[in-house]
Amino acid sequence: MPIGGGSYRAEIPAEATRGANVSYYVEALDADGAPVAGRGSAESALVIPLSGPLPDETVTRPPPDENADEDAAPSRRFFFAALVGSGAGWATGNGDTNADSAVRPSSFALARLGHLAPEVGFWWRSWLMLSVQGRFQAVTGTTDVYGADGRAYHSASYAAAVFAKATWLAAGKGRVHPFFSLAAGGGKLRHVVTFNYLHDCGVSRNQTCVDTIAAGPIAAGPGGGLMADLGGPFAAVLQVNTQVTFPAYTFNVDANLGLAVRF
Repeated sequence: MPIGGGSYRAEIPAEATRGANVSYYVEALDADGAPVAGRGSAESALVIPLSGPLPDETVTRPPPDENADEDAAPSRRFFFAALVGSGAGWATGNGDTNADSAVRPSSFALARLGHLAPEVGFWWRSWLMLSVQGRFQAVTGTTDVYGADGRAYHSASYAAAVFAKATWLAAGKGRVHPFFSLAAGGGKLRHVVTFNYLHDCGVSRNQTCVDTIAAGPIAAGPGGGLMADLGGPFAAVLQVNTQVTFPAYTFNVDANLGLAVRF
């Protein structure tokens, strides 16, 4: 750069002074870009030996690239979540205990009481997790069926299913990250239904029959939710999963909430 009186000044960048020597050359060009004077050249540079401490790296280090490691494997690759929830779905068909009776009309019904939904996963990339999730449902509120001989036919009290999942986590600077998932698996889902036209259940055989309807055993569907960083390896998870089952059909929606740890 010109400093007046026909004199010029140039600076060697600090990042070029981290070795034992600095090589440089000087060249002056006229207005047309033709060289008019110089000392040294690219092929035969001037060399100055260096001594003393290195320049402060904090001054010359470029800012980190926030997107540089988005596709890298995370430092904490394993994932475990303890989740609880409940759901509801379309109940159609015959009861589990009242096998010769169909729910009329078909309608949405609750998957009472609720379920445990533990999830174990592996972060293949910082934005992609492959996992296995269980759905272990507890059923309450049903009535047993008693035959004329007094024999009891107990209603179902549980249902279980297991799903393989892929989850995509949205990147961002905040503490809350939305995610999307796809799952497929097998097992049974149950919904609690009331047969309003049947009144011969229970020990006294005069109660309205409340039964379960099972769906499955093949199930698949998308899901999504939010994962909130709580500090360190811990996170809170809000999860919504859907399942379409066959050959025994239902469309079910589950809402799960719990805590997760990455390690």
